Amino acid sequence: ATIPSPTFYTVVSGGYYYYNGTSWVNTGYSSGSINIGGGGGYIYGLGVFGSIYQYDGTGPASQLTTFTGTLGTTDVVADCAGNYYLLLSSPQGLYKYNSNGILINSWTLSGTFTFGAGGGLGIIGNTVYYDADTSIYRGVIVGNNITFSLLGATGTTTRDFGTCTVSPGNVQANIDTIIYCNGSPGILVYATGIGPFTWSVLNGPAIISGSGDSITVSSTTQSTIVLSSSDSAVCGINTDTIPMVVLPTPLITTANTSTLCIGATLNLTASSSPAASNYYWSGPNSFNSNNPNTSINNVSFTDSGYYYITDSLNGCGSADSVHVIVKPNPAVPIATTNTPICAGDSLKFTATDTTVGVSFGWTGPGSFTSSSQNPNIANAQTNNAGTYTVSAILNGCIESAATNAIINPVLGPPVINISVSPGSNICAGDSITLSATANIGGNFSYQWIRNGINISGATSAAFTTAFVNNNDIITCQVKSTAPCQDIDSAISNALTIHIVSYPPPAISVTTYPLYYTPGDTVTFSAHVPNGNVGLTYSWTKNGIIIPGATNSTLTTHNVSVGDTVCLIVHSSIPCTFPDSLVACVELTTGISNLLSSANNIKIYPNPASTTLYIDASEQIDVRILSMDGKLLIRQLNAKQIDLSQLANGTYMVKVYDEKGMLLKIEKLVKLQ
Repeated sequence: ATIPSPTFYTVVSGGYYYYNGTSWVNTGYSSGSINIGGGGGYIYGLGVFGSIYQYDGTGPASQLTTFTGTLGTTDVVADCAGNYYLLLSSPQGLYKYNSNGILINSWTLSGTFTFGAGGGLGIIGNTVYYDADTSIYRGVIVGNNITFSLLGATGTTTRDFGTCTVSPGNVQANIDTIIYCNGSPGILVYATGIGPFTWSVLNGPAIISGSGDSITVSSTTQSTIVLSSSDSAVCGINTDTIPMVVLPTPLITTANTSTLCIGATLNLTASSSPAASNYYWSGPNSFNSNNPNTSINNVSFTDSGYYYITDSLNGCGSADSVHVIVKPNPAVPIATTNTPICAGDSLKFTATDTTVGVSFGWTGPGSFTSSSQNPNIANAQTNNAGTYTVSAILNGCIESAATNAIINPVLGPPVINISVSPGSNICAGDSITLSATANIGGNFSYQWIRNGINISGATSAAFTTAFVNNNDIITCQVKSTAPCQDIDSAISNALTIHIVSYPPPAISVTTYPLYYTPGDTVTFSAHVPNGNVGLTYSWTKNGIIIPGATNSTLTTHNVSVGDTVCLIVHSSIPCTFPDSLVACVELTTGISNLLSSANNIKIYPNPASTTLYIDASEQIDVRILSMDGKLLIRQLNAKQIDLSQLANGTYMVKVYDEKGMLLKIEKLVKLQ
C-alpha cells in the first residue's frame, strides 16, 4: 500500500485522522476506540467486540477480522512486515497475525505479571513491554515462550505505550530449520519482522513459490534459503538464514545380484544421507530385517522376487525396492584325463556336463588355464602332473570338479646282476642258490636260463637247484613291468658253474693169519695207499655193522668159514666222490681172498639215474644190495642194469667171477 507522507496518525473522537502537513484529515472511519498500531504499510485499529480494522491510507478503514478471546491489554501493535500482535488473557498468550488476519505464530506466557485494566503494548527486538494500570512489565522472548518480570511502577494509571516495533535485526522466519520429506508438498514458511521481504536460495536446488510474508519451498537435497528485509526508512536491512534438511531416497545396492546362484549369499545394502533412524526390509519367504545391511545365506529359487525397504527420520520416510533373481547352478561336471602317461606324451583332459549352454574353465599346475571343454598339453612333462580343476559356468554360476594327472618319467632299461651261493665252485650233488638283483623299474618278472635254455618253473628272483653239471652257464632274464621304459628287459651277467670232484682213496683188506682155521682169532687190516687223512672206518660182517669196530684194524674170533667181512671207508674231504668205498674179504678154509678196489672192472656212471654200465673182460655175476646187505638186483654176464625200480639213495654193487670170487665192491649213488 502507498501511505501518504507524513504517515502520522491519531484517533479523534473514535475516528482515524492523519496530518497532511497543513491540517488533519478525517479518514471517514470511526471505531469508537483510541487503540491503534501501525507498520508495514498498514494501520490497525482495535475496535469493540474484538474487531480488528485495517487501514492502508487509500480510503476508509475496513474490518479485517474478529478475534476470539479476552484482551490482556487494550492495545494492538504492528511490525515492519505488516503483521500485527494482540496480547490476550484468554486464551493466554501473545498472538501474531499476518496482514490477511491469519494467525501465524503464538507465544506462551510465564514469570511475574498481572493483567490490568490499563492499555499499552510494545515489542522491541525480542523484548515485549506492556502496562497494567500503574505497573509496567518486561518479557523476554525465547523460542515460543515469553518470560515476564516486573520492570517498575509508575504511581499513576497509564493508558498507552509507544515503541519502535520490531527493531532492525529481528527479521526471521517462523521455522528455524526446515525438515522436508522427499516427495512431500511444499513447506509453508512465514516471515516476521519489518518488510518488504525478499526470499532467495543461498545454495542447493531449493524451489521457492510465492513472495511477501509467506512462501512455499521444496527441495530434492540439502539446501539453504535466506529471508531478507530492506525497509531502511523504518527498520533497516536484516536477514534470516533457514537450512533445509532433505531426506533422500535410500541407496540400495546388491553387489552380487547379477551372479546370485543357488547356495550363494544374498547381500542387501541400504543407505541414506543423513542416516535414517529406522530401516525395515521385507521380501519373499516372510523375510524381514531391521538392519540396513543384511544377508541371506544359502539362497534357493524361492528367495527370488522383490525386496522392499522403508526408512524414517524426523517423521519423514522413503521407500525403495530391488528385484532379485536366484540363478540355477549347472550340473557338477565330470572331469577325466588320459593318464597315467609317460613324459613326452600328450596330456588330454575331458569335461562332461549335461547342462545346456554351459561353458568351461580349466586351471591346474604351472598356472595352466584353458576355456576349452577338452584341452590338452602336448609333450607333457612330470612337472605338469597334479590336480586339475574344471568349472562349469552358466550365467555366472559355477560348479567344479577335479581330476588328477599322473605323468611317469621315462626310464632307461633295467640292469640285472646275479650271484650264486655258496659259490660257483661246488661239489657234485650239492645245491646252489642263485639270486638276481635289478636296479631300476617297478615290479619284475624273472626267467633263469641254463646253457641258453629256459629252466622250467625258475621265475623268481631267487632259485635253488642241485641239477647242474660242470661248466653249466647260468644267466637270468629280467623284465620290468614299470611304465615308460623303452627297453623293458635285460640279460644278466653269466655265471659258470664248476663241479669239483676228488676220487676216493684206493683201499684193500688183508687178514692175518693168512690161512684160516675155524676158531682162530683173525685180524683184518685196512690198507690205504694215499694215507688216512680225513678217513673214518666202519666194519661189517655179512652186511651187519659190527658195533664199536671203527678203527683201521679189526681183531675178532667171532667169524666162520664163509663169512664176508667188509670195511667201509668214508672220506670227509670235500668233493670226494664217491665219499665212501667198501673192501670185503670172504673166509674160506685155507685161503684168504683179497679184494681190492684196484682192478680192471669199470662201473659207471656214478651217480646213475636209470641205467648202470659194467665193463669187464670176463664172465661176471653182478649183485646190487642195500647198505644193510639185502640183495635187490642180480644179473649174470650183465653189461648194463636197469635201475628205474630203485629209489633215490645209496647202494652197494658187488661183482663176482664165474667161480664166485668177489672181484669188485663199489658204492652206487642213485639219482632221479
